[in-house]
Amino acid sequence: MKLGFPRFNRTSLTFFLLAAFGAGMATAALIGLLLSDISRQKREVFEKARQTIEFKAKLMGDHATHAFEAIDLILFSLATDLKHLGAIPGADQIRNRLHERILFLPQATTLAIYDARGRLVADAKRLDADENVSDQAFFRRHAADGILFHLEGPQPRRFDASGRVSLRLSRLLSRADGSFLGVLLAEIDPGYFRSFYREDDPLGVDEVILLDAEGRILASEQAETLQIGRHASEIPALSGLVLPNRPLSGLLRLESEQTIAVVQQLSNFSLRIAVLLDKSKLQATWRQTSHETGLVIVGAGVIYLCAMVLIALLLQRRQAAEEALRISEANLRAIHDNTDIGIVRTDQAGHILAVNPAFAKMLGSSCGELGGRSIFSLSHPDDQSDGQAKFKELQSGQIGKYNLEKRYRRLDNGAYVHVRISAFLVKPGDSLPQLTFAMVEDITDAKRAKDTIEALLRRSQLILSTIGEGILGLDASGRIAFVNPAAEALLGYAAKDMIGKSSHTLVHHHRSDGQIHDISDCHIHAVLSDGNPRQTIRDTFWNKDGAAVPVEYVATPMRSETGIEGAVVAFRNIKNRLESESEIMRSNAELEQFAYAVSHDLQEPLRMVASYVQLLGRRYSGKLDEDANTFIGFAVDGAKRMQQMITDLLDYSRIQRKGNPMVPISLDEPMNEALKNLDLAIGECKAKLEIKSALPVVTADAAQMSRLFQNLIGNALKYRDKQRIPAISIKARMQDGWHIISIADNGIGIAPQYFDRIFQIFQRLHSRADYPGTGVGLAICRRIVERHGGKIWLESQPGKGSVFYVSLPAG
Repeated sequence: MKLGFPRFNRTSLTFFLLAAFGAGMATAALIGLLLSDISRQKREVFEKARQTIEFKAKLMGDHATHAFEAIDLILFSLATDLKHLGAIPGADQIRNRLHERILFLPQATTLAIYDARGRLVADAKRLDADENVSDQAFFRRHAADGILFHLEGPQPRRFDASGRVSLRLSRLLSRADGSFLGVLLAEIDPGYFRSFYREDDPLGVDEVILLDAEGRILASEQAETLQIGRHASEIPALSGLVLPNRPLSGLLRLESEQTIAVVQQLSNFSLRIAVLLDKSKLQATWRQTSHETGLVIVGAGVIYLCAMVLIALLLQRRQAAEEALRISEANLRAIHDNTDIGIVRTDQAGHILAVNPAFAKMLGSSCGELGGRSIFSLSHPDDQSDGQAKFKELQSGQIGKYNLEKRYRRLDNGAYVHVRISAFLVKPGDSLPQLTFAMVEDITDAKRAKDTIEALLRRSQLILSTIGEGILGLDASGRIAFVNPAAEALLGYAAKDMIGKSSHTLVHHHRSDGQIHDISDCHIHAVLSDGNPRQTIRDTFWNKDGAAVPVEYVATPMRSETGIEGAVVAFRNIKNRLESESEIMRSNAELEQFAYAVSHDLQEPLRMVASYVQLLGRRYSGKLDEDANTFIGFAVDGAKRMQQMITDLLDYSRIQRKGNPMVPISLDEPMNEALKNLDLAIGECKAKLEIKSALPVVTADAAQMSRLFQNLIGNALKYRDKQRIPAISIKARMQDGWHIISIADNGIGIAPQYFDRIFQIFQRLHSRADYPGTGVGLAICRRIVERHGGKIWLESQPGKGSVFYVSLPAG
């Protein structure tokens, strides 16, 4: 078989040539259109990429600025408070302030304060830290140069051996006269910025980095490849680009063959945000398209169909580029729609073109309802002039951006919200009008919380400063962390001489008799150990001069989720009370002696009167008239009742004078003795008596406790309701350091107006014919309870019964 080129006749050849010419012209036109479209796409994608990273640089820059401004605002607030105070408070007080502030700063790892010598006063996160920074750069800048605030980094973290670093933001502390008081320091975690920078970016953003004034890396999106502390000149992506040393005004745009870079200067801080775009990732698409275009050009001379395939491939590549742009716009839209920060776009006159949902929610409205409104019409009337002035300066080019705090009015309820605004200009192109973008952060809750915290702190400080009782705040180990002015006055120490000292060693080391007070017997130490509050009615503290101070105090534990963190001890000087008690005891002793002597001396003559009256009645029985016999009977009965009253008075006076020594006993013993003595009375009325809980061990006189229970249970049997069987219930419980014993009955009850009267001697509520007795039993009960340092009281309802309560000190 012989091969060769096909033959064409003249007509066919002409047609072929015409067809080839037509195909060539069509292919040439197609190739021209292809090259033109590729060039146009490249310009559009690169321009869109530049706008995207400019917006992202502004967004990241404003985020970083807000993060540093939030910390500086807290430092400024603390510095202002200390300036008015003129001194740094004690470590525990200032630590509480630092801890309260750091709750609002997720970007800060800790806050610390140093005195004028560089010594650490307090740290918000560490209780026992000890540090001196007088030789460090930030402290010298404040102490020697007098600068107000200073930012440096990266620096090794304080008290951290892991090798991690932090950024440091410090502020000068001064008194009202301008003298140097110390330094406030905040440590900032670079990871806070890195977590915000990391997000998907199909356009190929290689890196978002935070640089200091010297060009060192403070934080980056890819900490694995760009280590913190390296200089920007070491970044390959910045090769061929020179960052100026002077401060920047607005955005700086740099471009080399390899990289597009946008640098944003942070306002009020000598820091920069750099967003880098690797051109090679964009150019890869165009190189691939160029190779395919060459194949199309070669294939176009063979068959026109290849040109069509090339067009299809071109369209496919174009779609890929558009998809990349669409994903980028979707990411920006996701940030726009889902961020908690409000975003507003306005025209040159201040009319709203678009807002994001966060801003609409902030103003209680919808995105559509806000469209077309003047942004100034939403402002508080007092804030409009400042906002309009800044807006005009921005539009005229006098400033590149501005930050402002103001108030906006909600459209749903008319309330005002406090906001922080960061506004800047965006110029889409020469043929398009410039737009104003503003990022709006709602700071209403933060401002309200700050005002509330400051008000509470002022009120707490005022209360603690004016309260008459001494107050000591102790940490978990018993060291003094807080002292109020009353405690200073009562103990003679200045607060600075007490803070950090062991409370037991300083003021509770000996008892009143001079014996060493072992810490294991200390009630305050026991509160820190078991967490149970304790009240001590008489103890001894020692003042600065070594003199004993008689005190009573209440020690209350401070608890948290992790356990007991310390205790609060509120105490008062009871010297005057003890002197009054001593005088009362002396007077009572004299009265008791008098009552005993009188009642004892009356016994014999009264017995004689009763005997002779009875003898008179027997001798003249039947010789006198009926009235005389009645009178003699009255006299005998009166003498016997008088004799019984004198006997009861003697018993009452002996409670203090003739009591047995008090020793630890179980109340079960005197209770059993009392029930044994009442066994016959209980059986006669068929009473139901139940002891519902175990009785405690107390320090007491067993005989007097038995008499106390016998009187109370005997009264329950005596004053029973005749219509029902007596039921008596006895319980014991612990409450606030006291044993509470209750004796409840279902008797006739007592009206509330008689609750105090029944405990007075010789006071009766019923006739002797109904209920015999002299009215001394409950007075003796109160006397016994008071001798044991307790109290007795009752609850009752007439016709339903009574409950008598006895409180005895525990321990």
